[in-house]
Amino acid sequence: KLLGTRTEVNDAMMRGTLLEPYISMAYEELRSIVVTPGECYVSDAYPVCSASLDGEHGDTIIEIKTVNGHAFRSGEWGDEMTDEIPQYYFIQIQHQLAVTQRDEARLVALVAEGETFDLLVDLVNELSIGARWMVTKQIKRIGLKEYVIKRDAELSETILQAESDWWQK
Repeated sequence: KLLGTRTEVNDAMMRGTLLEPYISMAYEELRSIVVTPGECYVSDAYPVCSASLDGEHGDTIIEIKTVNGHAFRSGEWGDEMTDEIPQYYFIQIQHQLAVTQRDEARLVALVAEGETFDLLVDLVNELSIGARWMVTKQIKRIGLKEYVIKRDAELSETILQAESDWWQK
């Protein structure tokens, strides 16, 4: 929300919000780690800049995405465990790294076609709380893609400076 405006929530945003905790649980199980819910951070150097994280594992930021299979095959996504992700996600994560002054983030993406996402959303909406583990099981079956993004100090500073300048204007 910026100065009284509201963001229109579209289907993709709703789907991502609904599936995010299940993707996080599936990632935890696959990596044998604990992902804690992300906090909201404010930059010490640029107090107008903040970042709300999806999750955290130690000092590593965990960013979770649901990605349409067609978009994934568009050529903007590289091999797993690289930082070859769409530019708009790369800038988002560099912003998060800059605000938090952390060195590494992991982007965890569930890549599927629209019908698969619809089925997962239906499962979440229709199952009892005790049976929602089935969603996590299906996510693991589909598979997750993982990317590693390291903080680029120069780019991070440029991003925060530009955001601060924009805010001041």
